[in-house]
Amino acid sequence: MHYGIQTVNIGKIRLGAGDAAAATQPDASIARAFGNRFAIPLDFEILTEHGPFYQAGLSDRLSFELTFNDYGRVISNV
Repeated sequence: MHYGIQTVNIGKIRLGAGDAAAATQPDASIARAFGNRFAIPLDFEILTEHGPFYQAGLSDRLSFELTFNDYGRVISNV
């Protein structure tokens, strides 16, 4: 699923895929502006279903550890 102004071609340009149409406008301009910065929406129940976040009420800092898959297992040369 793509959010905002991201299209399949913009994603391919940003990742450097061989089949990307890099000369297509405005895709090339958008890809150049954002580079390799991506936003991953976090849709966790603790963030969306509970009351306001109160950091001082916790005994320790709340943090999330995100683990990403290896590049070779995500991008295939099909």
